[in-house]
Amino acid sequence: MEEELSDVERWQKSEDERLEYEGYCNKIRKGLEDLDEKSGERALWELVQNARDTSSEARIKVELNDTNIIFSHHGKPFDYTSFRALVKQDSSKDRNGADQVGQYGTGFMTTHAFNRLVYVSGPFVVKTGEETIKGYVQVKDFELDRTLVDTAEGPKKMKEQLEKVKQLWKGELLQEINDDATSFRYDLTPSQVRNVSDQLSSAIHLMPFVLVINSRIKEVEICNHYTKEHFTLT
Repeated sequence: MEEELSDVERWQKSEDERLEYEGYCNKIRKGLEDLDEKSGERALWELVQNARDTSSEARIKVELNDTNIIFSHHGKPFDYTSFRALVKQDSSKDRNGADQVGQYGTGFMTTHAFNRLVYVSGPFVVKTGEETIKGYVQVKDFELDRTLVDTAEGPKKMKEQLEKVKQLWKGELLQEINDDATSFRYDLTPSQVRNVSDQLSSAIHLMPFVLVINSRIKEVEICNHYTKEHFTLT
């Protein structure tokens, strides 16, 4: 049985937690401050790169609607480590000796040029050990929320999101993945929809070169409902 903490120890523990979450928020806030008018263009390629990093045969789909953009790919499912890293905006590249988990690092920050709130869906592997899989849970519209990182409420919001990650394993447990698509949905304003549509048009011209250079990307599908265009490149 753990020894009960004194009033001083309880306060110090809570202060340690606050400063830890505040540190995560400060890192994200700095990244958001660096966003500019070109960030939306870079965001698309960042998502393509992340998809490539999660699969040796990446299949990517970008869908633009009148109200949002959805980027999805088929690849490695999230686990506790990688989903926690996503919320903290931590990258495996920031940790010596780490394998490819938490690949959504500082570059992923550019995607917040679309919206500071991202809805994340995809398969989540439940583990009881490093190599022991208990089952899978299908995550639906997890709110990755950066709207408060530059306010006094930021650390509290960060803590809440990380606590939700700890509870993901309690969803309906499946013995196998029934949908291997990981998706990120960003709501857009009407002016953003027009801008993103132009960015997708530029991306379509460059995408064949991207596929030639990156052999791990096998297919890219772009559905632009704003211009009623649909392209699939393999």
